[in-house]
Amino acid sequence: MADDRNIDRYLRSKVFRTCSWLSAAFIVTFFLAPSHRVWFIYAAAAVSFCAMLPILRVVPYSQNRYDISFRPDRQSLI
Repeated sequence: MADDRNIDRYLRSKVFRTCSWLSAAFIVTFFLAPSHRVWFIYAAAAVSFCAMLPILRVVPYSQNRYDISFRPDRQSLI
């Protein structure tokens, strides 16, 4: 699938790697810095979320796929 190749390409890109290392640096700073520790966790979470946004846009999902009433084998799920 083309989407899988795009996701693989993005995961190998410099942008994603930079965001990953920056998030890891914020987590390390969380353990080393005595003050303002909470802000480093918030920053790490924000950077990780922003790095994942392009992947979340590409992944095809719909509300019907996860709804049990639309599944043909719903009898086995209940």
